[in-house]
Amino acid sequence: MRPSSLRARSSLLLALAALAVTSLGCAGTPPLPPADLAARAAADADAQLRGSWTLQSFRPEVSLEPMLQTMLEFQYGRLVARFDGKRMIADSIGIHVDRAYQISEAKGDEFKMTSFDEHGVPYEAVCTFAEGKLQVHSTTDPWRGFALLTRSAPALPAPLH
Repeated sequence: MRPSSLRARSSLLLALAALAVTSLGCAGTPPLPPADLAARAAADADAQLRGSWTLQSFRPEVSLEPMLQTMLEFQYGRLVARFDGKRMIADSIGIHVDRAYQISEAKGDEFKMTSFDEHGVPYEAVCTFAEGKLQVHSTTDPWRGFALLTRSAPALPAPLH
């Protein structure tokens, strides 16, 4: 037998042995319970959500009155929502919203977010991460509709004097 043929067979046997050992190791690991999988998926979605997002558009399911639509359009590119894992704080000219939120039903790039106003009233939305953007389908009145947010640029540090 030629040395190169022997080396090829040895390499193949080594690769197969490594694959067998790895497979055995995986077979002995029990799958995570569904509740743990759901918690992990929600935590992953929350980690991706954390930070600042800027409102780019909102398309209501029912047309808004002209004055309210104009006020809403003024917020595009100005309203910034910050998510910290517990609270959502949205700020813009004339607007300040501070709400608790929670994430559930996370699957891949999609998750359900429920925010709560100061009286504990829930507002639900289905959110999707897509191409660096956050698509939000708000399903609770009075803001039923579709919003698009983009990741905000990090704030520049204040100059030292």
